Amino acid sequence: FFGTVVNATYYGAIFVIALFLQVARQFTPMQAGLAFLPLTAGFFLSNVLSGPVITRLGTRRPMIAGALVDLLGFGVLAWASTTQSLALMLLGFLLIPSGMGLAVPAMTTTVLSAVDKGRSSLAAAILNTARQSAGAIGVAVFGALAHGDAAGIGAGLRITCVAAMVALGLAALAAARLEGVPPHA
Repeated sequence: FFGTVVNATYYGAIFVIALFLQVARQFTPMQAGLAFLPLTAGFFLSNVLSGPVITRLGTRRPMIAGALVDLLGFGVLAWASTTQSLALMLLGFLLIPSGMGLAVPAMTTTVLSAVDKGRSSLAAAILNTARQSAGAIGVAVFGALAHGDAAGIGAGLRITCVAAMVALGLAALAAARLEGVPPHA
């Protein structure tokens, strides 16, 4: 559940954000692409830090924290979409992947530690298939919310962000119920 929610919300939102930047904000495709650079930075930084965090805290807390940081990023993005503040949008663009980059390695560690080592390849394949399928479904569902002119796409982005926040809140609650992998001594 956790991995599908994280991927569906992220990839669905990225699609709508690209439309929003180009239609509502009148960015060129190049400008829209450059606006996504904080997403890359957020993934890079959080993935580098996730290993030591998981070692120190185990997997459950990074999953919860990551989902909540991701949720906060969508909240900032929903608010930013009603303003002309590019800085606010970029903050959301940094928070969303930062949460994912913390949560996804912890989730993967949790899944792989729950299966026999001989079945870890199968578990990884199932996890990745579910996550990629969820990403495609997220694009379809969230893309359907953003339609028409700039106002319709802006409204679609806000609905997308609120839906993502609800889903990520549920994912954080689900992670809180997990036993997870304990910290390493």
